[in-house]
Amino acid sequence: MDAHGEQQARRAVDDVPAVAIARRAETHGTEARAELAFAERFVSVVGLSPMDYLLRLRVALAKDRLRFGGARLTEVAAACGYRSVSAFSTAFRRVVGVALGGYALRT
Repeated sequence: MDAHGEQQARRAVDDVPAVAIARRAETHGTEARAELAFAERFVSVVGLSPMDYLLRLRVALAKDRLRFGGARLTEVAAACGYRSVSAFSTAFRRVVGVALGGYALRT
């Protein structure tokens, strides 16, 4: 693997929330260690990382809004904390397995 490939692989690993938190804990001291402890405790209690829990919560809220609210996709994305429909659609598909627009049309 060349240097560019190694750099991309390292970025991909650093994007994993638990790895990123652990690396910050190693380099930034007490605050990052507290964040790591919180994340570990959260996973042990909830069974998901804080970010995965938040993502699933946002998707559940979006599904309800699409089913019962008749809101537009831009409104749903914004209400769920996303600035763009594209970013939210990617996250929605990752969780639900169906594109946001396709889900909206079926409900």
